[in-house]
Amino acid sequence: MASKPPKNIISRHTHLLRLLAQSQLGYNLRHLDEPVRQRLVQMAVGGGNVHKFDEESQQNSKQGGFTLNENGTRHYPSKPLNKPSPPFRSNSSANPSNVESSNFAQISSNEENLVYMPSLPKNYRPTKIDSTNKMSKSSERKVPTTRFSRLFNFGKLAIGLGTGTAKELIKRRIDGGNSIITPNNKNNSSISNPFFTPENAERIVQMLCRVRGAALKLGQMISIQGLRGNDKTIPPFLLEIFERVRQSADFIPAWQVEQQMKRELGPNWIKLFRDFNIKPFAAASIGQVHEAITLDGTKVAVKVQYPGIANGIEADFDNLLSLLSFGRVLPKGLFLENFAAAVRRELRAECDYEREANAMVKFRKLLADDTNYYVPGIFPHLSTKQVLTAEYVEGKPVNQCLDEPKEVRDWIATKSMALCLNEVFRWKFMQTDPNWSNFLFGNINNDPRLILLDFGATRAYSASFIDKYMRILKAAFNNNREEILKWSRAIGFLTGSETKIMEDAHCDSISIIAETLTFKGSYNFALQNITSRVNRLVPLMLEHRLTAPPEEIYSLHRKLSGSFLLATKLQASVPCGLLFNYVADNYQYSDGK
Repeated sequence: MASKPPKNIISRHTHLLRLLAQSQLGYNLRHLDEPVRQRLVQMAVGGGNVHKFDEESQQNSKQGGFTLNENGTRHYPSKPLNKPSPPFRSNSSANPSNVESSNFAQISSNEENLVYMPSLPKNYRPTKIDSTNKMSKSSERKVPTTRFSRLFNFGKLAIGLGTGTAKELIKRRIDGGNSIITPNNKNNSSISNPFFTPENAERIVQMLCRVRGAALKLGQMISIQGLRGNDKTIPPFLLEIFERVRQSADFIPAWQVEQQMKRELGPNWIKLFRDFNIKPFAAASIGQVHEAITLDGTKVAVKVQYPGIANGIEADFDNLLSLLSFGRVLPKGLFLENFAAAVRRELRAECDYEREANAMVKFRKLLADDTNYYVPGIFPHLSTKQVLTAEYVEGKPVNQCLDEPKEVRDWIATKSMALCLNEVFRWKFMQTDPNWSNFLFGNINNDPRLILLDFGATRAYSASFIDKYMRILKAAFNNNREEILKWSRAIGFLTGSETKIMEDAHCDSISIIAETLTFKGSYNFALQNITSRVNRLVPLMLEHRLTAPPEEIYSLHRKLSGSFLLATKLQASVPCGLLFNYVADNYQYSDGK
């Protein structure tokens, strides 16, 4: 008869799955340094007037959340075309007169001379990559469409994981308690957890890739957040599981694609296109993208949502949380249910492609006169709630730009952070998905641009929330711990009943991040150690944390974290201090103070 697993195994379970806690809570604090660097905004994108919102938009900026009928649809409605021609123009003259320039205000030449501001070499053109074989290693796999079929897959996984764990415990007892050692888990004590065997890892990957939707999305988020660079705390073995999930590119069979297209565009949908490639060139958690040619010869990208994904969100999350909570291995400081609730809301919004189209139109107008960015135009008459057709653009994913010259990498990182700052502190409207494949470096009309894709994860933030967030950053900039605590309680990071240990750890983590805000020169992310220093405080904060972070923090910090990680990956240098000072000095609080 098998004995119960020793307590140290349960303890290691907890340590292992702190990855989730760190990925959410750790970066919640760590990413406050992202806005710091974001002052890059005004300087980096140079030229033009400061964008001013009309009165109606200002009223909407006081709201927050995922409902775009207040922020997107009302101001930028998608109107059907009278004929199947591109609903957009490449030149700025085609922009509506009621949408003012969104370019950042110019910085004086004296300021520019004081700090290195990245710029592209004259006549520079991004190198092209071969994307023809992007899906060559992908496999065709039907996605389960009914709640019962999706539940069956989760149940099958649970049985498989339980069986695999029991077998490993028996094996270890026979072998004298030895844990498995593989090239990927060597010197990682937490991998002695019998739950995480290669067989169980494969079961998890296969199930997540099969059901996709909420389960795959959560796995991808864990993977992206786990790439923060803290190798000592996050087991490489576990990260490998979620990284494989994040890179998953399985696609649904042609018959399911045709079913979706008939349901959304009608039985004669194929006649709306001159050509439609039934095999996708990209696939993600809730949909896949096909190349097509419109009747007038325009090349487009058609995103088709997987069938049954929208209706299975609630059940998928419940099932996945049950698996993650297996054996009570999750630390109480994680507040997994709060994190999951936020992700649920985001995913429900992402499943509405009409909402995404409105957000895309809004971003296109906000950045219409900015020659550093490009948002593809949409085709409303070929778009529905589960099909989105947009202009086809090509470029290199930003994380694949490591071979670009240093000044180019600096420029990419600068524009990424600049965009984040603009979204948070000027528009209070952000595309929150940090997936690097959503950001391309490519040519638009022979000019290098940062191309922005996928606006499903957009949301608004209330002016009140951003006001408090800015005050925390200013307090950190001034090294004022009392103000940090005051506004951290006001925004919901703290309750006011925390121990001094927790308060000190909280302030220390934010103060560490403030180093980037106060850095007067060009901050070299290739040498940054902020991540590891903050991570050392995470276990303490997990143990003493009394409340979950504000709901807005989950999405905001995820995006800020993505820009931070990109700058680190590109080994870029960014003028952080200058950017934050400019943004903070020009920020206007909603209460007028």
